[in-house]
Amino acid sequence: MKYVNFLKNLSIVAAAAVSTTVALGGQSAASAFTVTQNNNPNDLLNSLLGSNTSGLSGFTVTTTGNANAFGLFNNDPFGLGSGVVLSTGNVVDVIGPNDTSSKTTSYGTPGDTPGSFDLAQLDISFFADNTVSNVFFEYVFGSEEFLEYAGSQFNDSFELLLNGTNLALLANGNFVTINNLANSPSGPFNPAYINNTGNATQLDGYTTNLTFQGAVNKNAVNTLSIKIKDVGDSVLDSAVLLKGGSISVVPPKTTPEPASLIGILGLGAFGITSLRKRKQQAAVKA
Repeated sequence: MKYVNFLKNLSIVAAAAVSTTVALGGQSAASAFTVTQNNNPNDLLNSLLGSNTSGLSGFTVTTTGNANAFGLFNNDPFGLGSGVVLSTGNVVDVIGPNDTSSKTTSYGTPGDTPGSFDLAQLDISFFADNTVSNVFFEYVFGSEEFLEYAGSQFNDSFELLLNGTNLALLANGNFVTINNLANSPSGPFNPAYINNTGNATQLDGYTTNLTFQGAVNKNAVNTLSIKIKDVGDSVLDSAVLLKGGSISVVPPKTTPEPASLIGILGLGAFGITSLRKRKQQAAVKA
C-alpha cells in the first residue's frame, strides 16, 4: 500500500512539473464556465431548490468539510446550466482546460468510513406532507482518478442518501464510484462514463447527466445527505455538480448528452505514462 501511494504521489509531482510548460490552449472555450467558492448553506440551498417543491417545507442545511470544497457554478459543459459543486479538493479547480491528469488539493482530513479522506458533505432536511411521494435530483460526477487508477483501491465515491439509503445509482443498480464506471484503464466502461478529451473541465472523466429519485417519508422530516470523498488516499480530486433548481417533486425533463460523449472513443489517444503503468502493476500486487 505504501509503495502504491508513493508511486501515485510521484506521478502527480511529475505531471505538475510538465503541466507548467503547457500552453493554456482552449481556455477561451472554457471561459464561460465559472465556479465560485461558496459554502454558505442558504446560498447552496437556494441554488438547488426548484420551482416544483409543493409539499416540501422547513428546509435546514448544514455543510461538513473544507470551505473551499463547496461552490456555485454557471455555464457548465455538461448541460446542467448552473448549480452547486462539491469537491474533495478546491472547487475552482473543476474549471478547464484539462492541462494535467493529476489535479490535487489534499486537505488530509478524515472521511466518514475507514480509508476515506477529504469528505465534503451537504445535509438538507425538510418536511414532506402527504401530497409528496418522491423527490428528484440531477447531477454529474467526475474525477481526476480516471482513467489511470480505475480498478484500483483509489475508488472515490459519490453518495446521495435519502434517510440513510444511498440512491446515487447507475442504470445497472451499482453505486456511483470510480470502479463502477471504469473497471480498469482499458475498460470495460459503464455506458454512463465519458472520457474527457476536451478543455472545458479539468476532470479527466465524468458521467452523463444522472437522475436521483427517492421515496420520501410522508408527513415527516426527511434528510438528504450529499457526500463526495476520496478513497484510498487524499490525492487526486473528485467532484460532483448538482443541477440548480433540480430538487423537485416531479421528474426532470430528459437532458441531451454532451457532445463530448464521443470522447470515450478516443481512449487510445488518451495515453498512460510508463510511470502510471508501473503504479497499476504495483496496485495489482498490493
